[in-house]
Amino acid sequence: MRGLYNTRKSTNQAAPEPIFLGPGAGTGGLADNVGVDVTNPYNTLGFTLNPDPVNGNLVLIGRRPIEGGPRIFRQSVDTSYFATGLEGSFSLGERDFYWDVNLAHGDNSATQTVTGTYNIAHIQRALGPIANCTDSCVPLNIFGGPGTITPAMLQYIQFVKALDLSGATRYSDYSTFGGTTNSKLGLRWQLFDDLTLRSTVSQGFRAPSIGELFGSPARFDATLQDPCSAPIGNSQTASNCAALGVPAGYTQPNPQISIRTGGNTALQPETSRNLTYGAVYSPSWASNTVWASRLDITAGYYRIKISNSIQALDPQTKLNRCVDSGSTSSEFCTGIHRNATGNIDGFDATLQNLGKIDTHGWDFGVNWRGPESAIGVFRANLAGTVVGKYVASNKAGNVEPRTVGLELNNSAIPRLTSNLDLGWSYKAWDVSYKFRYISALREDCASAAGYAICNHPNEITPARPNGTHYLGAVTYQDVRATWKLPISLDMTVTAGVNNVWDKKPPICVSCSLNGYDASTYDTPSRFMYVQASVKF
Repeated sequence: MRGLYNTRKSTNQAAPEPIFLGPGAGTGGLADNVGVDVTNPYNTLGFTLNPDPVNGNLVLIGRRPIEGGPRIFRQSVDTSYFATGLEGSFSLGERDFYWDVNLAHGDNSATQTVTGTYNIAHIQRALGPIANCTDSCVPLNIFGGPGTITPAMLQYIQFVKALDLSGATRYSDYSTFGGTTNSKLGLRWQLFDDLTLRSTVSQGFRAPSIGELFGSPARFDATLQDPCSAPIGNSQTASNCAALGVPAGYTQPNPQISIRTGGNTALQPETSRNLTYGAVYSPSWASNTVWASRLDITAGYYRIKISNSIQALDPQTKLNRCVDSGSTSSEFCTGIHRNATGNIDGFDATLQNLGKIDTHGWDFGVNWRGPESAIGVFRANLAGTVVGKYVASNKAGNVEPRTVGLELNNSAIPRLTSNLDLGWSYKAWDVSYKFRYISALREDCASAAGYAICNHPNEITPARPNGTHYLGAVTYQDVRATWKLPISLDMTVTAGVNNVWDKKPPICVSCSLNGYDASTYDTPSRFMYVQASVKF
């Protein structure tokens, strides 16, 4: 076997980037068309320097702004390599045969940051008519000697503090799915000290897990409403039920139908296309003041598109579509079996490559840290996610019922989830108090239709045909305290309570177990813990 890991951090420096303006600059870009307007306060010529190559009076202006400092190029390169193999030989008759099998994997990731460059569009505006130099624009002195370009001028014409471009490519090979190559491109653009923009574009790949492929069959009993159960109000539905072999007058004897789940060896990998962009604002006016040592404000957007998503089709949706098709050969009727009385005695809902998922949303955060004081340091951190869209569709183009704000099949996608963490630290102590918020949800009343718990029975939609039940917003509160022991060992003791006030999850009338959604909410009880840790 051979293995290698190498990391390189390097810095290169060049002279300050020169500014060449006018048709004689020869850049082939915007700089060839930049002149100096007569209204520029540093233009003492009394007329405009016109860069027009035919009718103009300007050939070239050149200046190396030493006030801006040198150009700095910083590189970070990580390289890894692994190779292994087997070799051997054997004889067959009078001949000798030699064989070898080799595996090699390499990965390279590089990032370069450049500082000390200039924004030509801003230079053009700073030299142009003074009436157009508004907002953050600062008029530029292109004529003076060293020191005449002020820090305010530099901040405007530089408007890039640092620019990082990173890329990575990964190759994976699976014995069951073959090879796949996935790449990622990232951009980090620090406009100035206070503001940084960032964005990534990437490809995703997820092979089915062992459990998704080979998980043993299991059963759960779901509360379903058979559309073929009398009375049937729609003549087309009645006709479809007859075509499916359901005898006239059939009535569903048990609202709970046994569903078979488990792994599926025919599953294929999920793939995705991902886009993110956002900003970090760390205002200098909020640093090292009487009320804050630091303030960071973040905002971001994400968009994810998944193909071949691995899911199990919602049983009620599958049953409805089977009946709507009126054909036992329909893909939605596959795995649904009825006996001679019309009762469903077999329902297969194993995992499958359902189709596509398209989702987007926004992340936000505010992080404040107070100044050092005689009573310690206080802090506050707010972070949250707003899901704007979640649409899943199968390969035939049918939109699945799961969406934002809907409780379905013992799980949900809340519109808003957020955490507010309030903290205090003093010497060896650190204490935090956290609020965890989950926004309200809606669900179909299902078998609770007609009962008082179905609190909005007249709110009927295709996803909630039996009326609507509202699950109110929930806020959990946690407390945690840490003490660093005054001993030679680096040892800390932590104690905490999650769900301090024993907040109960909202009642879920469509959930098949326990009457609440255990995948979205905490177990209905307090959780207390004590832990000790030692670092060596």
